[in-house]
Amino acid sequence: MDYRELWTDPEFLEMVTEYVDAHTGKCDGWHFEDAFQEPLKLAAEVHKIAGSAGMYGFPDITDAARALETVIRENGKKETAQALFQDLKNRIANSAEELAAFKAGQAG
Repeated sequence: MDYRELWTDPEFLEMVTEYVDAHTGKCDGWHFEDAFQEPLKLAAEVHKIAGSAGMYGFPDITDAARALETVIRENGKKETAQALFQDLKNRIANSAEELAAFKAGQAG
């Protein structure tokens, strides 16, 4: 199921908005070097993101978070983890833009 179909429900859209706001706010100040000092803590955090993003209509965030978690847990290259970390941050930032575009379309 594509959960974006549920965005037309005002209550669900409010939950999506809260989810996006929380994650974009966190990602604004999220820096790889700081986060990677505790790789297992980072893996746990991105695991949570992977588990929740799809339910709000962001399967691309789920995919990016799973990829990063896998690299961390398998002790992959730090450079690979850094690239995946940035990709995840970009996808989270894009979710805010996608949500804003949806809301603009609903208003118009």
